[in-house]
Amino acid sequence: DWAAYRATNLAYYSGRRIWRIYNLLSPLEGSKLDPQRKNMPTSNYFPTSVPAPRGTVTRRMVMEVHRDYYQGTPFDLTKGVAAGPYGNPNRGAFDPAVEGWFERAISTERTNWAFLNEARPHNRSIMWFAYDAPHGSIFLPFYAAATAGAPESYHSHEGHMSKFSKRVAWWAYNFINQYTEINFQLINADVRRKAKEFEDEAERRIVSWEAEADQLIATVHGGRGELEAMDLLTARSNQFAEEVLAKWWEFSEELISKYGRHVVTHNETITGVIGDAQKLPAWWLRSPEVGFSTWSPSGPYHGVFLNAQPLAEWWLRSPNVGFSTWLPSGSYFLQQAQNQLGIGYGTVPAVPTMLAMALMTVAAYQLGLRHRGQDHADDKAFHALA
Repeated sequence: DWAAYRATNLAYYSGRRIWRIYNLLSPLEGSKLDPQRKNMPTSNYFPTSVPAPRGTVTRRMVMEVHRDYYQGTPFDLTKGVAAGPYGNPNRGAFDPAVEGWFERAISTERTNWAFLNEARPHNRSIMWFAYDAPHGSIFLPFYAAATAGAPESYHSHEGHMSKFSKRVAWWAYNFINQYTEINFQLINADVRRKAKEFEDEAERRIVSWEAEADQLIATVHGGRGELEAMDLLTARSNQFAEEVLAKWWEFSEELISKYGRHVVTHNETITGVIGDAQKLPAWWLRSPEVGFSTWSPSGPYHGVFLNAQPLAEWWLRSPNVGFSTWLPSGSYFLQQAQNQLGIGYGTVPAVPTMLAMALMTVAAYQLGLRHRGQDHADDKAFHALA
């Protein structure tokens, strides 16, 4: 019953994220919660809030929550075959003909924006706003009491999701997130470092802006001084957003030149190009489905599929991918578990699957050996393996 299966798994769709948020922001209280417990819509296990020691939750911690995809947990979406050779946590749409599930991250590729509101005294509360998926974006400060709207690029209609435009701020952040898909682990690390630089600078600028605003209030008394101070803060934050946008576009061009052609290019010297910096990992190359380790001059040329399903459905059904084998309590990324433990991730049913895969791998290997440069017209063993 696919409908019942989906309804059951939806209980983890929200629950896992609630568990993760509490663990990141209040580790002591979060550790008391069970990530295997169901939540909405089938039950209501997780509390609406947990206590945290005063002053321990910072704005930067909340930003990192927005960027999370279960890094370092058993549910880490950068692990396993579904993440590809370069540890991509993003998961697109899937063939509904296949029953299965992927974990639902907090930050996903389909996120259009994220924000956090920071309540501050003296009418200086700030909304920290990030366009597109926050794991590859920047949280920028906008004053809640601003006397004017955001910069033109933040509400321009020069472009939209079906029309690219450098005049639209969203496109800069979306463009880099899309480019990161080429090699998520390598490129996103650069993006995170650059985003941190801008967020650090934003915090320094706020101190400077507000000191300037305080001086203005001291010289212009009454309500007029407060209004002019907010005008100043609005102008400064908008100017900073436009400054960062221009630099983010420049950064996108740096990424294109650095990570294009499946190499890493630093400069034009003889050592400026690192040819193997984006090499495919050994565990991925060894998979018989990839077709690298099973290739021979006369075939197979495209790997050994586990069955004859069309590629999309075959891929989802592969136990290595972790979609059709997903369970609330295990098989999150079967390939990594196989590499480390030699068995399925905490699930006895995975053992027969592993044995079958081992036999298929041996058969494919023997097939390649027998197929290499031989005449197979009367080779009964070859046809049996085939």
